[in-house]
Amino acid sequence: TTSAPQQSFKLLFSLVPRRDLFVLVFPAILTSMLAGGIAPFMTYVIGQNFDAFADFPLSGATSADKHKLLHSVGIAALELVGLAVASLTLSSVMSSLWISAGERNAKAIRRKVYDAVTTKDMVWFDTKMGSDDSVKTAEGDGPIGAGGLMAKFARCVFVCFETSVSLAHIFI
Repeated sequence: TTSAPQQSFKLLFSLVPRRDLFVLVFPAILTSMLAGGIAPFMTYVIGQNFDAFADFPLSGATSADKHKLLHSVGIAALELVGLAVASLTLSSVMSSLWISAGERNAKAIRRKVYDAVTTKDMVWFDTKMGSDDSVKTAEGDGPIGAGGLMAKFARCVFVCFETSVSLAHIFI
């Protein structure tokens, strides 16, 4: 038997080609950091806007004070609109990059599993999944060959369906 590999970020993207790392994963990380920096900057801009209101005199405001307040609030509004556009754009690009990277990673994993299964002898599908001496059973579902794998998958789907139905009855 083999032991499970040590979980790591490197292992997560170990099947992704190097080109996809530079074209998808690293830009996704960069846009994630940039998109994460927009919210604190929005807080800074709103703080400047509140400062402009705090600096406005409560009584005896001159025309220059009113103009300064209007100018400060206008600049803050334009900055917030710009940050909103940047946030929407960066979030869209970030999501697209992560989805593409995840799909490429899943495709590589599916390809590796497909290649491994198609190289097996026909006996493997009929009896067991690579065990040495005897047929393994999966909790009474029969051998862990192609049929045994389907039985385990069907049981997993049934349990997930049962769980979601019972949760739906709780919240309805």
